[in-house]
Amino acid sequence: MISYDDIQSVFSTSTFAQHFGLSRDHAREFSDRACELLDAGAFDEAAVMFQGLVVMNHKDPGNWVSLGIAYAEAGRQAEARGALQTALKLRPGHAIAEKYLARISVR
Repeated sequence: MISYDDIQSVFSTSTFAQHFGLSRDHAREFSDRACELLDAGAFDEAAVMFQGLVVMNHKDPGNWVSLGIAYAEAGRQAEARGALQTALKLRPGHAIAEKYLARISVR
């Protein structure tokens, strides 16, 4: 799994999207497609797309939460836990991250 530290070491002063000039509209389209896959039950495919979003902007806790949800729904609990914990490092108290992390801990 890609970790926050791995990405941070490469893009310490900017995100991938900033570095390469990717627009918010592009990221939104990518995110919308990943959410469609998640809603359709294509959890592994959604996880791949959310991994791409994390790489594009590793500083956005929402990307990490979405990745964690996709992993959790795919039954990849350890990876889900890691992504959700990263989201909580970026935004302590993130309600959705806490909710899914608690759900994983119960399983």
